[in-house]
Amino acid sequence: MTNTKTEHHFDSPVQIAKDARRTIRKTFPGLKFSLTGSSGTGYGWLNLSWTDGPKTRDMDAAIAEYRTRTRDRILTQRDYTPEAIDWATQQVAQKPHEWASAYDHDGGSPYYAVRNCLADTTL
Repeated sequence: MTNTKTEHHFDSPVQIAKDARRTIRKTFPGLKFSLTGSSGTGYGWLNLSWTDGPKTRDMDAAIAEYRTRTRDRILTQRDYTPEAIDWATQQVAQKPHEWASAYDHDGGSPYYAVRNCLADTTL
């Protein structure tokens, strides 16, 4: 009798990036994003970033399959345009108690409230 062992073979980061790009384009049509491989680490990390657009949790749901295929090596970062930050600042000023973290420690700055507003908003 031969001992058998199940082995998991992970796709190459290049193939995963290709598949993930296709899914992101289909899920979020027209979204400008960047999905690039890291260099120099030897681990095959992928870095995904986009500006405004879908919430981080919505993007995470869209790429969940690819995170599994890369041993959870897709790093995501959602950036914001100055216009989005201005919009969120106005929202916080109009409804200061609506956001979970009202003010920073530096004398009343609404930084965290603005970040929470942006995080909960699809732009």
